[in-house]
Amino acid sequence: MRIALALTSGLCALALVGSAAGTPTANRTCKGSVSGLVRGNLVVPAGASCRTRSVNVQGHVFVRRNATLTAPGVFRVRGNVDVARGATLQATGSRIAIGGQVLAQGAKKVALIRQQLPGSSAAIARNVTLLDTADVTVLSLTIGGQVDVRGGGSEGVEVGDSRILRSLEVSGARMLHPQRPRAFSVHTNSVGHNLTVDDNDASGAISPPFIGGNTLVKGHLNCDGNVPDPVNNGPGGVQPNVVLHGKKRGQCKSL
Repeated sequence: MRIALALTSGLCALALVGSAAGTPTANRTCKGSVSGLVRGNLVVPAGASCRTRSVNVQGHVFVRRNATLTAPGVFRVRGNVDVARGATLQATGSRIAIGGQVLAQGAKKVALIRQQLPGSSAAIARNVTLLDTADVTVLSLTIGGQVDVRGGGSEGVEVGDSRILRSLEVSGARMLHPQRPRAFSVHTNSVGHNLTVDDNDASGAISPPFIGGNTLVKGHLNCDGNVPDPVNNGPGGVQPNVVLHGKKRGQCKSL
């Protein structure tokens, strides 16, 4: 409980920082690279590529259709991050701070990964919503809202090692013929409410859907309609899911 309260306090502080001065409306377009302070919105135009270097965006980030934004190292955004159809977002740094939400619709790839380095941190204050996104990786983050992965998943789904203060849902993914071997895995997360894994087809994954090592603070573990049946036995052995104040249901009843 004290851990959850501490996380809530930290994320509330992040949200307040994001909204205290209002959100600037000016746009800065990136085709190539950008670094330092961006006083308004950062926009990667359709079909363009942008690489950030220790960037601090005071507004929102927009990755337009078929564009690519690569953000290693420090990636700070006061507002939201929006990823359009066919676009790619790779935020894979040691310091990630997003004061709003992350929303992707029909994206090619979204990778939100904290690098495991001394002093590293990664927090998203609000929801992460990934709709019909082909390649999904969410690793080692603290997320103040809920995480919804719906549809997509043709090139893989991994949500792991994260602290999610609300619910986590992965549903309707279709991983049938990925271009390279990938796993379907929801593992070692701390989830504040429900964890739901429903109606996913991982027939093309390298192994059955792995749902293991998750801890649910207050909610149920729900699994139904997944192909093949999920397992919690992986390379590291059996990793039981722990449900503190709820039930395990459906295909995850014994996991």
